[in-house]
Amino acid sequence: PLQKKATPKEKKKYEEAVKNYKLKVQKVELRKIKQEDLIKVRELRSEDRKQLQKAKLAYKKDQLAAREDKIKVSIFEAFL
Repeated sequence: PLQKKATPKEKKKYEEAVKNYKLKVQKVELRKIKQEDLIKVRELRSEDRKQLQKAKLAYKKDQLAAREDKIKVSIFEAFL
C-alpha cells in the first residue's frame, strides 16, 4: 500500500509494481486458459479416436457379413 505522504519516486515505483503485478496475473490466466484448451483438444482427439474405432469395427462386421452371405449363396447355388 502506498502511504499518503509518498514522494513522486515512490508513487512511480508503486504504480510500476502494480502494472507488473497485473501483467503477471494476466499471464497466469492466459496459461490456465491455454492448458484448459489443450485438455479439451486432447479429450476431443480421444473421442474422435473412439468414433473411428467404432466405425472401423462396424465396417469390418459389415465386410464379414457380406462374405458370409456370398459363401451361403455360393454353397446354395452349388447344391442346385
